[in-house]
Amino acid sequence: MPVRVYRDAEAGIAATVETLSLDYYPNIRRCFADETGYNEAIPEFATYVGSDAYGKDLVAFMRGLPPSRPAPPSLEERVARLERIVGGNGIDAEGQRLVDEAALAWLDAEGMSLFLGLAHTQIALARLQPR
Repeated sequence: MPVRVYRDAEAGIAATVETLSLDYYPNIRRCFADETGYNEAIPEFATYVGSDAYGKDLVAFMRGLPPSRPAPPSLEERVARLERIVGGNGIDAEGQRLVDEAALAWLDAEGMSLFLGLAHTQIALARLQPR
């Protein structure tokens, strides 16, 4: 592919995107998607710009970048957090403090729901307000 001068930055970016979308560059795309450098991309960078040294330097640079965003929590971590918030951090079960699974099991056995409790609280508060 010949090196070209484009009429503006947008045209150059579009051409770069089109080129890197070709089947020749899966590991370059993976580097950008994962925001890190992979050795498998070195030969692809060499093909793309014609320099193995450039590929090695770019992969090393990408590996040294700080993470731009934290990895999202796993489903298990999210469910555990939700359980703690719902009742696992502790509830008052008829004068006894229950935590973790015991709290959740008690709430479930009693047919309790945060949303039902919230709805009942809103109804009770509405009755207390002067008309």
